[in-house]
Amino acid sequence: MNTLNPLFRFYLSYIFPFIHNIDDGTETWLHPRDWPAVSGARWSEQMDFITFIPDFLPKRLIFALGKLEQRLERSKLKSFSAHFAATLVKDSTN
Repeated sequence: MNTLNPLFRFYLSYIFPFIHNIDDGTETWLHPRDWPAVSGARWSEQMDFITFIPDFLPKRLIFALGKLEQRLERSKLKSFSAHFAATLVKDSTN
């Protein structure tokens, strides 16, 4: 989940646990600048922000909104996406 998005942090901390009764909402949120060190690798500076359209929508609607989602993922609004992907790069010396 995109921990940079305060809306998702609120949802995952308070609403999701209440609705699904699965945990108490006391997660520790990792900021991308705080990824743990990994021996023999480094975290890439590039992060991909993905997913604006929820997967619980009808498939026809997801398909119809696909182009909009692609535009949002490339826009200045991308940091408000639901997810982000960080890349771990293996050191070339290993």
